[in-house]
Amino acid sequence: MRTIKKAKLMQISIQSIEIPEGSKFLDIKEMEDGIYLWFECDPNKKNEKVTILCFGTGGLILEKLIKGAKYIGTVPGAAECPDLHYYYKKTKTKSA
Repeated sequence: MRTIKKAKLMQISIQSIEIPEGSKFLDIKEMEDGIYLWFECDPNKKNEKVTILCFGTGGLILEKLIKGAKYIGTVPGAAECPDLHYYYKKTKTKSA
């Protein structure tokens, strides 16, 4: 069984969220109270950490940081604010 969920994102360069394994990103949009990422998932799957990266138009993108990341979408900026471009990659976990 699959369902659609959403996660609220912050307007920061790097953040982590937990979503069920195998989730598929559908859309990203700004709403009245923030930026949201919609994803299709199996809610019975184990959660995994995903790193979300955010870059503004004209901002620097560090190659080391974006390596292996996949594009999610762009949230248009307003007036003097730049457009925000979101990417994701699986968070690497440290081995014990």
